[in-house]
Amino acid sequence: MIWSIAWRNVWRNKVRSIIMIVAISLGLVAGVFTMAFMQGAVDARIESATKSELSHIQIHAPHFLDNNETELYIQDAFNLVDKIKSLNSVKAASPRLIAEPFIMAAHGTGGGRLL
Repeated sequence: MIWSIAWRNVWRNKVRSIIMIVAISLGLVAGVFTMAFMQGAVDARIESATKSELSHIQIHAPHFLDNNETELYIQDAFNLVDKIKSLNSVKAASPRLIAEPFIMAAHGTGGGRLL
């Protein structure tokens, strides 16, 4: 019985009810679109960072990530890369040089990252 009274009350003012239904529908569609768009942007950024900056696996000398000193490097890195490339499950492998130099310009200096 309460549902029938509530249903009649909703349609007592038809313009108000239609405006509310349209507003709720548009808000729902906009929210779903925004979430899908943001999820696509996040997925694209993760894929881009994996390809260009991070890779799936990184091998570093011990304690290199503590302070990124260039003296901490892997001896005979090219031989290690060749061994990794020879594995069947590896698609590609490459050596990388990572350094954090100071960059000097006409307007001042700043830190950078060299890959």
